[in-house]
Amino acid sequence: MAGFRGVFELQAADVNRFEGNPANEGGTRVYGGHTLTQALLASFRTLAGDWQCYCLHAQFCRIGRPDQSISYAVDRSSESRNFSVRRITATQSGKTLLTMTASFQRAYAGLDFQSLRPPECASPETLISEYHRFGVIVERLKVRGRAVQHLPSGIDGRWADPQDFESPVRKSAENHVWLRALEVIGEDANSRQLALAYCSDFAFFEAALRPHGFSAVQPESLLSGTMDHSIWFHRATDMSQWHLLVSQCVSTHAGLGFVRGEIFDGQGLAVASLAQTGVLRDEFNPRPSP
Repeated sequence: MAGFRGVFELQAADVNRFEGNPANEGGTRVYGGHTLTQALLASFRTLAGDWQCYCLHAQFCRIGRPDQSISYAVDRSSESRNFSVRRITATQSGKTLLTMTASFQRAYAGLDFQSLRPPECASPETLISEYHRFGVIVERLKVRGRAVQHLPSGIDGRWADPQDFESPVRKSAENHVWLRALEVIGEDANSRQLALAYCSDFAFFEAALRPHGFSAVQPESLLSGTMDHSIWFHRATDMSQWHLLVSQCVSTHAGLGFVRGEIFDGQGLAVASLAQTGVLRDEFNPRPSP
């Protein structure tokens, strides 16, 4: 069982190929942040020196099985004095799960400016963790013969305006979730970027479900999941401290949803910007495109 720490461990097959631990967290599929993080870790393993990722763009091609390891092949696309690019392909049983392009620069102290500010919302200390409540729902549905994806381990998430998982109602297309990693993986800049990447897929696409009155488990006919995921890293941060994830659904149409947002630290600094395209289809009640 990989667990949270196991996500951040890779075995080298050669200088450009790596093997990641199985997720085995009891879910029906591999959490997207798991594959994303291991792909970024594989790319870090091909860089020597003070390189930091400033953006990545990933495409999820298939759902991964949590009981099997994942292989990562890194293409050293370019490397100059100050900038580098890596292209990573993640495979499982010979089939592609993810392709990702990650861009890096050497550590640099430049100009500092920020226009966005986090919205006002309740502090995380006043909110309830949804992890255990959702776990109870998952086990109850399992008894009824329905398999539902677990929340990823290692993350504490607290919703400012939580959805009722089993009886959802229409809510704002902007979602505010406090989150933090439950363990410190490392104090160096790369470890902190890996922890952020792992947390970045947590509850982000939920903003596309909320205006339709959907939740992660209702309706049963709902098909949803991340297809494209992008991160722009702005500032180094310690994800074991509380961060506010602000996501906003821009559009849902033709079976797809587009969500964008930011992660702010406890002092209101924007540490990352995110964007996702995901599938969003009610399989029993399809709505044809005009």
